[in-house]
Amino acid sequence: MRNLLLSLVFALPAFAQTPAPPAPRPATITDTQLFHVVLLRASRSGADDTEGLPKAALKALDDLREFLPFKHYRLLDSELMRLAQGVGGKVAMAPYQVKFAYERTGEKLAISAFTVMPAQAIEQPTPRAGDHESSRIAPAAVKPLISTAFQMDRGETIVVGSSRIAGDEALIVLLTAVKSK
Repeated sequence: MRNLLLSLVFALPAFAQTPAPPAPRPATITDTQLFHVVLLRASRSGADDTEGLPKAALKALDDLREFLPFKHYRLLDSELMRLAQGVGGKVAMAPYQVKFAYERTGEKLAISAFTVMPAQAIEQPTPRAGDHESSRIAPAAVKPLISTAFQMDRGETIVVGSSRIAGDEALIVLLTAVKSK
């Protein structure tokens, strides 16, 4: 028994010096895709304000005009997002939050869990002295304005969706998978 204990004591330093397993390989530039997200406010009246909109988004907007009841569009926000394949990302844009992930499926990009949410913060009411746990009310759930999945090509601009936001106004979301040069 004594020999067994001595051999364990002498073996412990060897275990302490065992190298750690290699860290997971970080994503490389070949594992990423650049996306351009554009938010527009559409209305039946007013003036257009699309200054700064890329050519591909302007073409998609021209296509929209043919089948939506809205005649005027205003750029709310525009952001570039570089995502690693299989890793979702999110960005705060105007009063909204946009998040999604992508996977390459051959030549196509499979966009999953594309969600546009109001960026409003949900705050829990501060409990007052004497409040009981059972008297607290949960906040109302915030539902996505747009929630979808789709496929697209690199270099393509698509209309992800629209959502009525107030009266005769709607939020229009465009997404471009920027083609690498």
